Amino acid sequence: MKPTLKTLLQTGQPLLGCWSVLGSPALCELFSLAGFDFLILDFEHGVLHSESLQSCLTACRSGGARALVRPPRLQSEVVQVCLDLGADGVIFPQVTDLASVQHAFAQTRFAPAGSRGYNPFTRASDFGLAPVLGRADDTLRCIIIENLSAWEHLDQLLQVDDLDLVYLGVYDMSVALGCPGEVRHPRVCEFVEAAIGKIHGAGKAVGLMVHNPQDIEFYRSLSVQVLIYGVDTYLVATLAQTCRAHFDAAGSIQP
Repeated sequence: MKPTLKTLLQTGQPLLGCWSVLGSPALCELFSLAGFDFLILDFEHGVLHSESLQSCLTACRSGGARALVRPPRLQSEVVQVCLDLGADGVIFPQVTDLASVQHAFAQTRFAPAGSRGYNPFTRASDFGLAPVLGRADDTLRCIIIENLSAWEHLDQLLQVDDLDLVYLGVYDMSVALGCPGEVRHPRVCEFVEAAIGKIHGAGKAVGLMVHNPQDIEFYRSLSVQVLIYGVDTYLVATLAQTCRAHFDAAGSIQP
């Protein structure tokens, strides 16, 4: 059996992911077959719904990748649905303090530790053939630091025992820090480097977005374990632009 995403993270293996906002099973399978370790299926900014979520999760597994889901908010029925459908974990947006993280994570745990409902006949339990309660808990629990409150409370958040991964949302943080969209601004860079130090100091994994080989080399030098190489929309769009540029560079055909 292929190691779970949680196991891979715990072994310290570098992991490559991609945000998926298109909700396309074909693209999910394509990225998986291309060798990405996991995709983040995005309900907050994407066009997913329950049916497309199931198809995307199946496509990821078919291609050999794992899948996390970002729900649209902390209080969401999506968490129950995505875990029942077999997602490898949840990456929670808009956490602000310790209470919000505890509330979010409670949705991923069965009673009495949490509020997740249990049905042994879902896809997560191989439709009754391998009930999830009979296995070790392999749900990957992640949070995004993307607002000033979460940043100010980061030391507290890092004390949560079953927090596996902290993702640094540099685009939202650039807005919060007064430099919208300028993810290379000194204030954003200072936040990123300080956060990486705190997260590593607490023994947690850290993840963030990269866009080119230079980004990868730099953040790997800082021992960042999880790198998200862009978003499916952006990668497809830039490839299309490159194709057009190649065509234009060839010049017009002479009669």
